[in-house]
Amino acid sequence: MFRQAENDFEFLIHATSEHVVHGGVQPPAGHALMIATLLICWWSLVETALDFVTGNGNSDFASAIAANLIVVIAGLAVVMNVRFAREIFAFLCGVSILALGSRLPLAFADAMWIPLISLVDCGGKLVFLVFACAPPHENGTRATSL
Repeated sequence: MFRQAENDFEFLIHATSEHVVHGGVQPPAGHALMIATLLICWWSLVETALDFVTGNGNSDFASAIAANLIVVIAGLAVVMNVRFAREIFAFLCGVSILALGSRLPLAFADAMWIPLISLVDCGGKLVFLVFACAPPHENGTRATSL
């Protein structure tokens, strides 16, 4: 009876066991995922500089630096292939898209360049989520090219 069940579900067992993390090491991410991650980290640093130039209040500037620092650290953890880093970074990107995307249409009333900065931020994070959530190829790798 157990042999029959094993034969019936062999394709499912084989499909799910290929992508299991063994020994705490994730399969390496593809080039596209790494490029998207580094783009988000770079853009977070650019946003920090833009926040400094615009001269927001001290408490706003401190919170923006802290948020961008968290994003950069999580992104560099993804690049270094740290365990659970992709999931944490994907969560941060998803929350950021929901937070920024909901207020993006209202921001066009103030100035044109502020929503464009947020639009680039949301676009980069959306690209990361697309590549991070893409199903793996037959050989077990993820999105190796753009």
